[in-house]
Amino acid sequence: MTPIRFIQTTASIQSIRFRIRMKGIVYIDMDNFPVTAPYEKALTEFYHGKDLHVLARKAFGDIDQLGRLSLELQQKHVLYPCPKLTKTKNGTDMRLSVEVMKDLLTNTAIDVFIIASADTDYIPVMKEVKEKGKECVIVTNNTTHINTALADTADQIIVCEHTATRPNRDKHSRAKLAELLGRLFNKTKESAIPISGLNDYFVSNGYNFKAHGYVSFRDCMNQCVNEAIYTVDFDSGILTKK
Repeated sequence: MTPIRFIQTTASIQSIRFRIRMKGIVYIDMDNFPVTAPYEKALTEFYHGKDLHVLARKAFGDIDQLGRLSLELQQKHVLYPCPKLTKTKNGTDMRLSVEVMKDLLTNTAIDVFIIASADTDYIPVMKEVKEKGKECVIVTNNTTHINTALADTADQIIVCEHTATRPNRDKHSRAKLAELLGRLFNKTKESAIPISGLNDYFVSNGYNFKAHGYVSFRDCMNQCVNEAIYTVDFDSGILTKK
């Protein structure tokens, strides 16, 4: 009997490689991650290291945030408008989490779920992703606001480096906000104040988060408020002085 021979051609190797290539989806929370950050470079290195094929890029935010995206970024991402639920909160985190769960349950081909946000609200959905045997990656542009529980839940943290001028801008923003918040708390004599009126207060005192390159007021607060002094809770709408 003639023995069976297996011939492995270049075409068959490429075919096998294509079949086992990992697949992923990117979800961007524009409340907590500016799409203008150089995340493409960091993710490109990650894609090559994983041999990852990105099936889709999805951006979540309010109408104003999505409208400020460049035409190129609008074309690269599927846009999900998230209307405001209250004066201080929209449904971005809930809408993004629902989309992750929908993809997790309906598309078993997805291997890696990449969430661009450092918001701890995503910990429950990240746990669901991992329970299904999938990888969950967090992308952030600021390592100082990575929660320990979030870092422990994620399989990997990807950090996007700022441009050379950004640290000076952040330093100025933090100093200005510290001055304005200190003045406000000294005036009110309270240990907690509502977040809802803060942006109007900042603007009336010469500070506008848009002029400093932040995509939203929430993004600015998360990056610039000194966590050693204040606690920012957007769910309750309260800023507390420790």
